[in-house]
Amino acid sequence: MRRTYHDMDVVKIINSGFPTFRIATIKTLGSGHDSEAYLINNEFVFKFPKHEKASNNLYKETKVLLEIENKLRIPTPKIEFIGKPNEIFDMYFIGYRKIAGDILTPTLFHSLSKQTQEQIAIDIARFLKALHSMKLLHHAKELEQDKKEKYIQDYNILKKLIFPVLNEDEKEKIKRMYKEIASNHTFFHYHKCLIHNDFSADHILFDKNIGRVCGVIDFGDVAISDPDNDFMYLLEDSEEEYGKDFGLKVLKHYNHPNIDSVMKKSDFHEFYWCFEQVILGKEYGYDDWYHEGLERIRNL
Repeated sequence: MRRTYHDMDVVKIINSGFPTFRIATIKTLGSGHDSEAYLINNEFVFKFPKHEKASNNLYKETKVLLEIENKLRIPTPKIEFIGKPNEIFDMYFIGYRKIAGDILTPTLFHSLSKQTQEQIAIDIARFLKALHSMKLLHHAKELEQDKKEKYIQDYNILKKLIFPVLNEDEKEKIKRMYKEIASNHTFFHYHKCLIHNDFSADHILFDKNIGRVCGVIDFGDVAISDPDNDFMYLLEDSEEEYGKDFGLKVLKHYNHPNIDSVMKKSDFHEFYWCFEQVILGKEYGYDDWYHEGLERIRNL
């Protein structure tokens, strides 16, 4: 079941849990695949899940944010409101004070001086290094993700979704690919640690006055897994991200021990997007994603 929200719904939901909290203004901040975010009183951000999986992720995000609060140099959301579970969702909503700063969009990033861009690379590298070094006291087990198991699950989903419409050569091509993935020990040789797991440009906040990164948001995909996952978007050459050259700077400031390995993972991450498109397209009801991904798979 997917839930949609309207301003009056949001007001009623928040007031049902916090009746003394006065809502003077409400503004939609954004709507993603999993959640909707609202700015309340120009001061608080409230996130609402759209479906059960998103609610489960919001639950994990909440637990991690509460534990890492004030433990990193760059601020992360400090949760002040937690909605009680209802008959649909275990985690109904969360609210936190808005972190001051602007989303560090690629347009904003490329308008900055080379010196400021270098400082941003240093800020991000230090943040990721600190995050990857953190030890959670609670909830660590439920956050663990096995990358090999994830690919196995993807393959089983794809067999049901697209094998009925593929010819035998196309099926064999996919079977061989997943067999090669499973035997690629380099991909699965890593030390598990706490990762953001969705470290993209739209989750990084920037203070224009001092020219520094001032916040990291949206920990909905937080996990304990491969730290290299947090460099995938940073190394992506696309209009939505900063570009591969910047990602390499972050890796160097991070003092990554095996940049070549990360680059290979990045190349595969971009190649694998067509498979993700098919799976996510079907899951979220995005027909254009599904058909685009299917066409790209056929033409591999």
